[in-house]
Amino acid sequence: MKGFIIGILSLIVLAGFGALTCAAQSSAVAQQNRLHGVWIGGHPATEGYVMVRMRVGLDSAADDRLASIDVPFLGKTQQSSPITLNGNRATFQFEERVGRAVVTATLRGDTLEGPVRIGNDTRQLHLTRVLQTVPADLKDRIKNTYEGTYETEDHQLVRFDSYSEGGAMMYINYATGEFRDFFLTQNGLIAGPTFFLPYPPTMRLQEVKDSLGQPQIALQDPESGKVLLRTARKFEFSREDIEVQSDVTISGTLVKPPGRGPFPVVVFVHGSGPWTRGAPSALDQYLAANGIASWIYDKRGVGKSGGVYTHKVDAARFELLAADAIAGVKMLSKRPDIDTTRIGVWGISQAGWIIPIVAARAPEVDFTVIVSGPITTLSQEGYFSELTGEGADVPRRSRAEIAQLMKAHQPTGFDPIPFIRQMRIPSVWIFGGRTTASRSI
Repeated sequence: MKGFIIGILSLIVLAGFGALTCAAQSSAVAQQNRLHGVWIGGHPATEGYVMVRMRVGLDSAADDRLASIDVPFLGKTQQSSPITLNGNRATFQFEERVGRAVVTATLRGDTLEGPVRIGNDTRQLHLTRVLQTVPADLKDRIKNTYEGTYETEDHQLVRFDSYSEGGAMMYINYATGEFRDFFLTQNGLIAGPTFFLPYPPTMRLQEVKDSLGQPQIALQDPESGKVLLRTARKFEFSREDIEVQSDVTISGTLVKPPGRGPFPVVVFVHGSGPWTRGAPSALDQYLAANGIASWIYDKRGVGKSGGVYTHKVDAARFELLAADAIAGVKMLSKRPDIDTTRIGVWGISQAGWIIPIVAARAPEVDFTVIVSGPITTLSQEGYFSELTGEGADVPRRSRAEIAQLMKAHQPTGFDPIPFIRQMRIPSVWIFGGRTTASRSI
């Protein structure tokens, strides 16, 4: 009997201990769930601002104790890290270009803030939680409410663009050069002091009413509610889908200002990558608001254009890509709504190899604009990228070492210089913050 009673008591104690253990585990899980969501932000560094994106508890293969971390502009993506929450203190790690970052951050509602330690260096990380899932009707409402090109009450030209990062909006002020990313949070559409930095919040995007009760878009100070900018009118542009024939069909869109024309026009040539029709920073909209038309097209093998896309390029590939742009130029030169004495070609990066071919082969081209375009051979550009770690702000080698190695390198592959020498039209080359008119080479 005594043994039976002791056994019963033991079961009761074990059951109680099990209940306490389960309660403790449930509490730990509930606490860990406080990290659920998408976190965006980063930290300052000597080599520039480092952007960080983190997802917790959202991937099918992950649980509450695993974070998926991207450092997109350093090429460190799809990293997985254990993440723990003890009280309000969250700890996790991720790789950066200069080493492993060890984070101990404090959780305060929808913010994570704390030191990042990389070796002997300490930086301050700040992440803001954005809405992880945005209903389709809310995305559509945001897009329909804000997207467009506007003139403000003080005659500035601004652009709002929606894109796929939740319900985010990109804001460009062409007058001041401001470039912001508005993230959808529990407190609305909020932007920070720079494009990828949402903290501290400096702007809130709101729809308001003017004195006549008409809708306007306003940027407000999140703290004081003071209106920083208010739109006065929205620009409307005409869009005409047009196909041209290269050796394949190239599909594009002609964007025109209001009115009959004839309008000056710019053909936008893509840089590297599988790009569909569009212009960087919505420049087609900016030009249209200033009375200039644009032809934007899907790159060969992308979107509705024919052919096959490949990331591998050589002289023959550049000839094909140039022929696609030339087909657009030829089409525009025959239209009565286009000023055929002002047909230009604009491009960035890889387009710097393509545009000189276009200018040399198409007498209809009257001017070119090339942004960050190479004037080296293919092998020189590739070798330089290798030596600098694909544009790393802090390359492993010194500038003197890189210069010496480049001097010894034997250039091969496509060379744009013969085509540049054939150019007889005004051309602007933009590198960094300097704009220089082209001269003979």
